[in-house]
Amino acid sequence: MRGDRRLLCWAAVVLGFGLWEAACEYTRYDLRYSTATCLKFKSGTDCNERRAAWCVNAPSVLRLSPRWLSNTAAYGGPLLTWVPLALARPYAMPALVATQLWYLSLIGVVRNSHLVMPTGWDPSGHIFVYGAQLVPYFLVCASCRPSAGLPALLERAMLGWMCVLCYLSITTAAFFHTLTESFAGCLLVLCLRQLLLSRRLRAMVEESRERTGLESAAPLLAVACCTWLAGSLIGWYGLTTGSRNISMLAAELGYDLAIWTMLLCSLRPGGAQETSLFNPQVPLAKEFSPSSVGLHQRSPASEDSSQIGD
Repeated sequence: MRGDRRLLCWAAVVLGFGLWEAACEYTRYDLRYSTATCLKFKSGTDCNERRAAWCVNAPSVLRLSPRWLSNTAAYGGPLLTWVPLALARPYAMPALVATQLWYLSLIGVVRNSHLVMPTGWDPSGHIFVYGAQLVPYFLVCASCRPSAGLPALLERAMLGWMCVLCYLSITTAAFFHTLTESFAGCLLVLCLRQLLLSRRLRAMVEESRERTGLESAAPLLAVACCTWLAGSLIGWYGLTTGSRNISMLAAELGYDLAIWTMLLCSLRPGGAQETSLFNPQVPLAKEFSPSSVGLHQRSPASEDSSQIGD
């Protein structure tokens, strides 16, 4: 399937550039004080030689990864993709619900785990956030016909934004995270793809959106809330060590609450569209069916995917 191929290709390219970082050690560069003729590492003040001729210097790193672009993607967050995708393809909401549950379960840990890791190891939060947008887009839009009118404009804008996210994923892995940190980010994204195959999760989301409201989704919401709170508390603990500041923590909290609001509204009774992403019996089945994006029903119980785990 095209969506899966695109996702695997993205992960392979990201990890390929992670290997480039491992060879050139860009994460050691002191980008503030290095120049084209004097490469300084964070651990010292002396000028150093590049590891190899095919490694770029610090000014080139800054040119290839403009801060304004990465800040736009980081501060805008996944809502920059999720909201337009929900408007352009309303039947994608169940997939977005699953993605939001996964995201909220893990984002606190991904953001703040470096505060408690002995070596400061930091799984790539940027790759994690980019992947949270790429996965639903790839799965929803890779196998369906183009829309018309306003949805078509939204999809064109999203396509351009997906290209930006793919590029930023590459520069993040190449210059700002070690190979193992980038691998951790990619692994979490691939776990999201597997999560969307969960038959039990699909049934729970559909039942909640069609009939019972939050009651059916309560166990998943409880797990997501507990892990989100635990991860967030790690960040607030960082205030005591001076490694986090109150303004950034407040901004993160406000953004997460906006995602929680979108998630809870999506799970309200009657929120399901007639053209449900998980229902192959709807009129749009010929255009966009669960099997076309890998969200197919699998009858043997032994083949059910595992439940949410992050």
